[in-house]
Amino acid sequence: METDQRIKIALDALKSKRRREILQAVSTEGKITIEDLCEKLSGSEEELEISLVHNHIPKLEESNIIKKKGDKITKGPRFERAEETMEGILEIYL
Repeated sequence: METDQRIKIALDALKSKRRREILQAVSTEGKITIEDLCEKLSGSEEELEISLVHNHIPKLEESNIIKKKGDKITKGPRFERAEETMEGILEIYL
């Protein structure tokens, strides 16, 4: 995969506020169930679970930032790098 394509996938995974909230929850908890994640995040529980399962979690999995096994979410191979990237962005813009 070309560098440009990898950058696009990484930025796409991190651009959503909801996905950044997922990263924060996984960072804090280490391992979290989808049910517990729904409780931590605000929104209609049913709609939130649908958007997590069908949109946000797959995007983060595709980028190897998180891993989902059953209903549990854990850090993926690129999780630490994603956290470093977010910290770097915050340093630039804050």
